[in-house]
Amino acid sequence: MKKKTHLKLIVRTTIISTLLFFTFSCTDSEVVYTNEIPQEIIASLEKAGFATEEGLREFRDGYLVETDIYLTRDQIEVLVPNEEGHPTTEQYRTNNLVSGFRTIRVFMDPDFGNFMQNAFDDALARYNALNLRLTFVRTLNQNNSDISIEAFFENSITLGFSAGSPSGGNPARNIGLNTLYYSDVAARPDAATTIAHEIGHAVGFRHTDFMNRAFSCGVVELNNDEGDAGVGANHIPNTPVGPEAGSWMLACSNNTNRPFTNADQIALIDTYAGLVINGNTFVCSGNNTFTLTHVPQGGTVTWQVTPANILNQNTGNGTTAVLTPASNLVSTEATLTFSVVINGVTFNSTKDIWVGKPDVGPDAQFSNDPYGSTGYFCSSHYGNTYSFPDAFEISSHQYRLKNLSGTVLYTSSIRTGRSGTATYTPPAGWYIFQARATNACGTSQWIGTEVEYVDCSIGGGGGDGGEEGEL
Repeated sequence: MKKKTHLKLIVRTTIISTLLFFTFSCTDSEVVYTNEIPQEIIASLEKAGFATEEGLREFRDGYLVETDIYLTRDQIEVLVPNEEGHPTTEQYRTNNLVSGFRTIRVFMDPDFGNFMQNAFDDALARYNALNLRLTFVRTLNQNNSDISIEAFFENSITLGFSAGSPSGGNPARNIGLNTLYYSDVAARPDAATTIAHEIGHAVGFRHTDFMNRAFSCGVVELNNDEGDAGVGANHIPNTPVGPEAGSWMLACSNNTNRPFTNADQIALIDTYAGLVINGNTFVCSGNNTFTLTHVPQGGTVTWQVTPANILNQNTGNGTTAVLTPASNLVSTEATLTFSVVINGVTFNSTKDIWVGKPDVGPDAQFSNDPYGSTGYFCSSHYGNTYSFPDAFEISSHQYRLKNLSGTVLYTSSIRTGRSGTATYTPPAGWYIFQARATNACGTSQWIGTEVEYVDCSIGGGGGDGGEEGEL
């Protein structure tokens, strides 16, 4: 067994860590931790990327890692190192996040009094003010909660903990707050910040100063770097490259209220942006309205369409765009982009749209790859495959076969998708093979090519398959 001795610290009630307290004032109260952690646990944590020199101790039926991440032995055993290597710069989130648009039901232990319940509501409101794709609501049913905040009492410097990071697209469920520090009697100014901090861990955020905890904790140990922690420490674009004073995710607290800083807001919006463009995929005729939802408070919104010349009307402002095709001959893909600027950073949300009927130009003609390599279809068996290009604007199609005089020999029924099998097999010879496509705006003209049918059972083959074109 490797013996680990940690954190012989002098503590006073004005504790300054979100999860640990470090002070240099003298009081009569001294807390000493001497843990004997199994070497295999230390080895597993270090292999996963956790720092074990500081803030590791036994807790309940598991371990507190890096002071505020609670992991059971089973959770530690299944940790997998980040294949991409070690962390780089600020701000940081884990590899795993909460998936989809979600209402996160959060339970607050009723043993907490009015002050703590109000702090809890404040913490949830801070997240909800950003219109993220995660909406946090209070629930009184602990069994039905996604995150459960429970009270515990421990005469130690631990203020609270979060049980890891998201898993399987869900937030880490358990959060604990030490009633030695968080109660109506203590009425600590950092109560809402601590709750928001632990929820931040539960939805995938790392400490802002994880690479050097001394920034907020004022302590120098063998290794102040928390490391990759087996869950990743991925830099969030447009956030500082060094620890930021006042961030809600600093490793330690000075017992002051810390609402989200500008960089905190950018980190949250970049990670859990709720920007969604509502509107039809197809713009066929008339006015077509698109709206942008979940815009953060204080955001400035603009929008544009590319290519712009396909529209003779670009109206609307802010979160609404109204689009009209330039003519009924327009047939092309376009992109609608809404841009939101908040705190000097631009966030974009795009939507691919199709204007008009399926394109009947060369780029949209059906593929002759199934027979292009040989230059012919087989007339000796039942079925020859064909397909249109892989374009999202096609919902159904049909094909037909004509002789070189233009007489229609066979027309198939309507087929879904963009590919199918030519089940009509005429005698050997040259024919005109045609197909047409349909989307929500209508049906294209017939397009096709000359193709030779040969008796593949006796070998041979002719021609180059003819030239593609509108026939």
